[in-house]
Amino acid sequence: MENPPDNLCVTRCPNQRCCKQLSGLMLTRDEYETLFKSHEENLLVKQSDDIYVITPRDGAACPHLFQDGCAVYPDRPLDCRLYPYMMTGVARNGDRLKVFLKGSLRCPLAVALMPEAEARALVTEFWRKAAGEGMDIIVRPESELVYQLRSWIRALTR
Repeated sequence: MENPPDNLCVTRCPNQRCCKQLSGLMLTRDEYETLFKSHEENLLVKQSDDIYVITPRDGAACPHLFQDGCAVYPDRPLDCRLYPYMMTGVARNGDRLKVFLKGSLRCPLAVALMPEAEARALVTEFWRKAAGEGMDIIVRPESELVYQLRSWIRALTR
């Protein structure tokens, strides 16, 4: 299994923890059915409309991650291509969708992997596929502090 040369994570990152600590990966219906449905016995899966959110059971790594890299790298889900950014929240109000986007502070290659403008375009593409062309999609950056606060509040309300 060969990873393309543009996969900086494999060639230049010593940790490669991102796929080993996969949690809350957002997928469109097509991505889920094509790449993860056959692994669902090893995944915690939450579905809302046409969005699937998956987390490997027992803190396992992504089922497509092997010693020599990602088995589906050229066809990996949009949320994986988005890294070092992640979608941290979604708020829908009628035909308006607000998506919160946070950059990773842990990734040593963040600047080399993707500029924020490209991340915003990928998020818009994801939600156009998932929610439809008629949706007004707004992508907002989220600071680490706000992300931690929202995570803490979510944990308290569970």
